[in-house]
Amino acid sequence: MELDHLKKSFSALHSKLERLSISDKNELFHKAYIHNPWFTFDNLKLAWKGMLVLLEPQKVATWLDQYDADRSNAKNVGVIMAGNIPMVGFHDFLCVLLSGNRLQGKLSSQDKYLIPFITECLIGIEPRWQSLIEFTDNMKGVDALIATGSDNSARYFHYYFKDIPHIIRQNRTSVSIVDDNTTTEQLEGLGDDIFTYFGMGCRNVSHIFLPKGYDLGKLDSAWKKWQDLMDHHKYANNYFYNKSILQVRQAPYFDFGYVLLEENLDWVSPTSLLYLEFYDKLSEVKQRINQNENKTQCIVADPEVFDRAVPFGKAQFPKVDDYADNVDTMAFLAKI
Repeated sequence: MELDHLKKSFSALHSKLERLSISDKNELFHKAYIHNPWFTFDNLKLAWKGMLVLLEPQKVATWLDQYDADRSNAKNVGVIMAGNIPMVGFHDFLCVLLSGNRLQGKLSSQDKYLIPFITECLIGIEPRWQSLIEFTDNMKGVDALIATGSDNSARYFHYYFKDIPHIIRQNRTSVSIVDDNTTTEQLEGLGDDIFTYFGMGCRNVSHIFLPKGYDLGKLDSAWKKWQDLMDHHKYANNYFYNKSILQVRQAPYFDFGYVLLEENLDWVSPTSLLYLEFYDKLSEVKQRINQNENKTQCIVADPEVFDRAVPFGKAQFPKVDDYADNVDTMAFLAKI
């Protein structure tokens, strides 16, 4: 399909999804929530908003103009999608189709309805997409692969798909740097970066660097709006489980009543638990981040503190050219 036609199709998709009736959207969200209770209506609304941001026509057009892809020879690109947060595989879906390739997608068992709904809307706009999109559990015959999963599944993917071009993503998380100049407003934004999607995304902060002697009461005050997380039974179960583990280990911890905080050098923390690391000098923090670069998705901080920082409160709103693991998916697809 020609580039101009691709742009028009996805521009029309943006308009259609943006104008989707409340009743149709609620029906879709209800189906997704019943299937996976982690997908609450609030989280689904946020993911939908983020998806519309990715589809903004002018931004998509500017983005696509940066790449010189051969769209006359579509390849079968397998995409194995994660399901930790709603529509987490949408960016790969977008990249494969807009690069002129055919999508052979494996949906997560946790997220079975959202992207197929969007696909139906796209085919309704342009029926030719029907032959270019397939959802299947079978990855045989793919010319290239994009897979997102755990560290264990990544080892399997690397072995099984070693002979074809591939992008294989594994466990990553995000970290934050707080200093004595961090404002209350920034701490409130950090709360969004931590607790949105129950902290289950790779762009969620799970490890925080704090100056030694920092008053943790500032964090609790800034994050109070998130105490309703405990009304969600799955989150509450994780909270009580992790609290019991900390008590059995006799590990010192802080308890805000809706999140647990432990001083711990590990990078990835479980749901409802945050790891804290105290520092004397920012140079120590930068060294730690460099040492764990292959485990890190975002660094949330004031840009004046860390030059590659995502501003507080913005971690869950990636731009269309923000690529997971800093691997340019479109450049990869242009070369296969």
